[in-house]
Amino acid sequence: MGNCISSIHKKYTVQADPLLKLEAEHSRGLDVATKAILEADFGFGDYKALQNATKKYTGTTMAFTVLSNKQKNAHLVALVRRVCEERGWVAGWKCLAEAAPNCGLHKEFMKDISICAETYGGIRVTETRPKTIDVRIKIAAHPNTDSLFEIGPKGLGGKAWKADQEYANIIDRWTIPGFKQMGPCTLFGWNGVNKKTVAPADEEACRAMQMLGTVDYDTDLDVENNKGFMQALDEASRKVTVHGKPIQGGSLAALLNLDLQTHIRSVQMKWVEQAADSFVLGPTDVTPEDWVITSALDCTVIMGFAYQSPKGYLLSRKSVYVGTLMGNLHDLLFDRGCSSRISAVPYVFGAGVARHDVHCATTALAIGCLDTTAQRVADLTGDNLPLFGDSLEIQAVAWSAFNGRYRAWERFVKYTRQLKNSETVEAKLILKAANQCLVKVDDIKDTDITAAWTETMKAGSDVRLVERKAASYPPGPGSEILNTPGVQKPDICEACTVLFEKAINNPKDEIRGAPGLPENISTMQAVCLAAAIRRGAVWATTAECCDVCACRIGVWSDNVSYRVLVTLMASEQELDPKEWLLQTYLTGCVEFWPISVPSILAGFDLVGDLTYEVGAMGGRDVVNC
Repeated sequence: MGNCISSIHKKYTVQADPLLKLEAEHSRGLDVATKAILEADFGFGDYKALQNATKKYTGTTMAFTVLSNKQKNAHLVALVRRVCEERGWVAGWKCLAEAAPNCGLHKEFMKDISICAETYGGIRVTETRPKTIDVRIKIAAHPNTDSLFEIGPKGLGGKAWKADQEYANIIDRWTIPGFKQMGPCTLFGWNGVNKKTVAPADEEACRAMQMLGTVDYDTDLDVENNKGFMQALDEASRKVTVHGKPIQGGSLAALLNLDLQTHIRSVQMKWVEQAADSFVLGPTDVTPEDWVITSALDCTVIMGFAYQSPKGYLLSRKSVYVGTLMGNLHDLLFDRGCSSRISAVPYVFGAGVARHDVHCATTALAIGCLDTTAQRVADLTGDNLPLFGDSLEIQAVAWSAFNGRYRAWERFVKYTRQLKNSETVEAKLILKAANQCLVKVDDIKDTDITAAWTETMKAGSDVRLVERKAASYPPGPGSEILNTPGVQKPDICEACTVLFEKAINNPKDEIRGAPGLPENISTMQAVCLAAAIRRGAVWATTAECCDVCACRIGVWSDNVSYRVLVTLMASEQELDPKEWLLQTYLTGCVEFWPISVPSILAGFDLVGDLTYEVGAMGGRDVVNC
């Protein structure tokens, strides 16, 4: 037996240094994880599982009972790193999860990681382009923002937040030292989900580790963030060896997320080079189940999947998918500009859904699920924490509307005015769907959204949509949005100024959301500001407003949107998980009534003539942030 052990160690380790140098692509996170395991003073892997993994990957049977914990860890590390070198980063992570089944990287999660990585690189597009109608938009690096037909590239929510003292006072609770100053679009997007879904004692560490996912915004390519990334990696390394605690699984998932996102970036760059647009083949190429999994695992903040119990994984994954779906609806213009193939809207079109019916298989489904999620949060009792996925879903809806990144309100104003002026049937049907905003009722017992989503893509499924069963919540005043730090009031004509400010100050407004919410939620500041922005933008789509003034109101609406996120961030410490998430939920709900904003955005971006000034989108859709 001693000779057997010796031979295995010679094969999979170097005696002076048990760490085989990792040169496999996308393995930085695994490198950090395995180095931490080597230093652990407890046996990281279950001896039986380690034995099985060794047999599976090497064909050799070993009796690990004769090894010390340090020796077992050295063997585990050597095995995992060798598998990574020979079979790739996904195989390396799978080997680790199999050899250490209690580390938090549970079986269903790891299966989905494999599906996501494999699916991402194989999504195909069609060369056929659908005909456009008489509406258009052009992305330009320096657009004429007074034109209904031009808009700027995707950004990171502008720079006005730099003048906001309230944001300056809270930013340290949302980032870690070593990263350059970032706006609420980035920090709310990545760290909001931690705030109410992890134990308070773990929040600071989770905040650091979550920042590894910002590679999705290419932050790792900026030398000013080097110290921040090193600190995040160091934090994750320390938490890998917190034996048997949720933070252990969270740390490993954060490191895995780093590797997954760098892999995804490499695929996306190939899509950009090919410039083949986003019209994927749909279910004939990728099954709805694999699409849901791939989209959910590409959320860039998967740490929560392994921090929380595996028992809630499927329901959490469902909620995450709804959140990513809502983001897709807002992002289609820019997704098409960088030829992204992971947008749900073209997938639905590829499934045969008519362009004017995409509301049925996207927004209608998402709102139905969102309302169920809100009710689940409202039913929380005691110290029970929300599901990671529920938190992400709710925050994704508010974030998509008010991140400034998607230029959602400027596009909504310009798109709606164009659709109203169109003589085509498709334009009228898109407007009709947005104004009715019918929904698909969610089955609260369904923990997997695949079947429901597949059903919405079938012919005739629109007749099964129903009016949303929502309660009416009157928001409080939101006129302070007119005095947002760093943003001047829109420069509009006198006649439009009077009517615009009247709309902003209109006390007869309502937000429609899930029944039974606490009465105070609709008067919370973030909700009030969000409703005020929506009132102004909706008015700007009417015939009362002239075209140039409408365009300027749209631009202004996105510029002030950062205040909604800052207000949500500032209130987080004062509110319990239920209150904070329900406030965030109702903030997002302003988009669904009296007209569905995401239905307008996605519908227009499917039927419109979209053009992209050369270089305006940069090398990838994040570089011009």
